[in-house]
Amino acid sequence: MKYKHFSMQQEPTFASLYISINQIKNMCINLDGLIMKKEGDLIDEPVKRNLFIQYKAFPGLEKLKTNVVWQEVEPKFHYRSQFPVIVNPSTIDKLQNFTFVLEVWDSINTAKEEFIGLVKIPLTSFVVSMKTTDSQIYSLNFLADQHCVYPMMISDGPLPIYSPKLGANVGDLYITLALGSSNQINR
Repeated sequence: MKYKHFSMQQEPTFASLYISINQIKNMCINLDGLIMKKEGDLIDEPVKRNLFIQYKAFPGLEKLKTNVVWQEVEPKFHYRSQFPVIVNPSTIDKLQNFTFVLEVWDSINTAKEEFIGLVKIPLTSFVVSMKTTDSQIYSLNFLADQHCVYPMMISDGPLPIYSPKLGANVGDLYITLALGSSNQINR
């Protein structure tokens, strides 16, 4: 199957959306919630926080979150999740218009959480990679193991954590986000 023209009568085609949240590095917010500044040759001591990540895999789904990593300057989450995706016109429209948003939170105590910042990843790249010259036909070659050994990747490394409160990037989130067949993702 080289190209697929979508119709309502066809068998569904499945893919998997894979997310791996690895680590946060280069956090530069002090305990007062301000960006750490240099004073002479001294810089504020890095702050140990209780961080976790919260996100929605797709619109309409409930928010998911990682475990809290307690008292770390550069927390390692080791979080992985995989979501089945039916590749059809409705899903392609959702991918075209959806931005994957990951929220970074600090768990001050069991009753109080502080929003640190967010990472935005538009999923449009997946759709652009599937488009052909005919707007109604999408190439699903990326799902065929004989054509592609690995899944389509949007991110595989650091992305900036943006703080709307401070209007600046406050750290880096190391994340992998991919779409492909189960065989491609589980290699």
